[in-house]
Amino acid sequence: MKIVHNSFIFFSNFIFAYLTLLRIESNYPEIILKSLENLSQDLLSIGLPYEINIQITLIVTLIAVLNTLFIYIFVSKNFKTSEILEIMFDFIKLFFINTGIIFAVLYMFRFFDLSRGTLFLNIVIFPFLFIAILIFIEFLKNLSLKTSFIKKTFSYVLVIVFIGSIYFAINSLQTSVSVEYENIDFSQTESADIASIPNDEPTCFPWVGSDNFKECSFGSSLDVELSFGKQINNIISNNGLLYVLAEEGLIYQYNGENSSLILDISQKVLTEDSGEEGLFGLAFHPSENYFLVSYANLQNILIVEKFPFINNAVEVENSEIVYQLPNSQCCHWGGNIIWSEYFEDFIISVGDMEDNERALLSSKPIETTSPKGKLLLLNKEITNSPLISVNKNATPLANIVASGLRNPWKTLEYDNKLFIVDIGLRNYEELTVIDLSKNDKNNFNSKLLGWPIFEGPFETIDTYTIDVENDETGLPEKYGFNGALSFISKGVHYLDTFYWNDNFPEAPNDYVLKESIAPQVYYDHATETTFRAALIGGDVLNSNSSEYNNHYFYLFSKVL
Repeated sequence: MKIVHNSFIFFSNFIFAYLTLLRIESNYPEIILKSLENLSQDLLSIGLPYEINIQITLIVTLIAVLNTLFIYIFVSKNFKTSEILEIMFDFIKLFFINTGIIFAVLYMFRFFDLSRGTLFLNIVIFPFLFIAILIFIEFLKNLSLKTSFIKKTFSYVLVIVFIGSIYFAINSLQTSVSVEYENIDFSQTESADIASIPNDEPTCFPWVGSDNFKECSFGSSLDVELSFGKQINNIISNNGLLYVLAEEGLIYQYNGENSSLILDISQKVLTEDSGEEGLFGLAFHPSENYFLVSYANLQNILIVEKFPFINNAVEVENSEIVYQLPNSQCCHWGGNIIWSEYFEDFIISVGDMEDNERALLSSKPIETTSPKGKLLLLNKEITNSPLISVNKNATPLANIVASGLRNPWKTLEYDNKLFIVDIGLRNYEELTVIDLSKNDKNNFNSKLLGWPIFEGPFETIDTYTIDVENDETGLPEKYGFNGALSFISKGVHYLDTFYWNDNFPEAPNDYVLKESIAPQVYYDHATETTFRAALIGGDVLNSNSSEYNNHYFYLFSKVL
């Protein structure tokens, strides 16, 4: 019967802790989310092979187990209802057991800035509740029933009811306590049927964005030169040949007339329907006989792998992995890789590795101790960055070319200029051009592009929040996608990191607002037709016979 009674105490602890954290999560979802993400990163840092998503039930279970263990050792093991003074001492023990455990666990997992009111209710109600539970258990022990079988049956039924209650509570509310958030569309635009546009007369879709283009674009015709029947993620030009990268891990070489498969790593590459996974990039070393490819592997890790390329043949058996970075989400890999003539090194694009609205809360793109949301030199450490980190004793990465990126695709270097395209969340696509020649390439100051404080030239706190009336105070509060920006203090986008100015911690917002580089080109894809055109790269036309010589042409992916 001890097992049954202790199980009853455990389930009571679980439900009580669950309701407490659920109330905190509903009021401060971004704090819970950030703490769970920190825990995931901590587990990764101690040797887990890849990042994992953690739900709040893990924290609840730990609190319930510890509380049950200490209650059994110090209270229930010798609990008696015959003496009032003993019950009072047990009441005090319960108070300190729960208070110590809940604050220790919350501190250990860095759950800060929580509602003091909710925590106060927890520590006040707990001893009253569990004294009542212990008295009830003692009553069951002493209950004079005809047979012990009936007593045991009653106890087991009680435990089963509690287990069922927990199961149905978690399943009915799991979207509220999960580290994942669902998308909510706050767009005010109305959808339109593209197919309803008359074919016999052109329709003007005005450019909405920077002042680089004023007129309407009516499209152009094209001829199909070659079809692979697969999703193509990238096309690379090298020594007069084209290399076509299929999503599932195939690389074709095309000489203008014929194509041939030169590399098949499909058994290593992660692909999913309509996903962003797959084979991303290819870059040749200009003077040595090898190239690098970047892809998402089967363990959801961003991989850069080196392949010897001798006499137009790939030596697959001699390949080696030269860089890897785990991704815990579905998307925002970046993944493109190029050779930089200016730095004489490879540059790899890394996305923020977040899922849509969650990215509005992530400070990784601006944290200079994290590789996420960056352009990184692969081999050299010659760049300078300020310390933006949770820890003042950390050291900034010395290979950051640019930070503050969401999902950069197809970065390009041309004539000592770095063309950086970044895919926006719901509104703005952006292109930023950095003149590298104006910098010291052996002592390069990294560039900050502003995500998630900025999307395009606009602050996300203005773009992605709405005013919602607080049920308790009646006052308006700012909320973003699924509460992702619900923690707003005096109109400041909340990020759980610091800018260390002479070893003094400051909120990074002012620094990001002041130092971010605005894009030279941006456009709004939330137009009247509501189709999205994601800016996925481009190239410079190098032809003296063309009026567009030395013009950059960008590519976009249209989603209806």
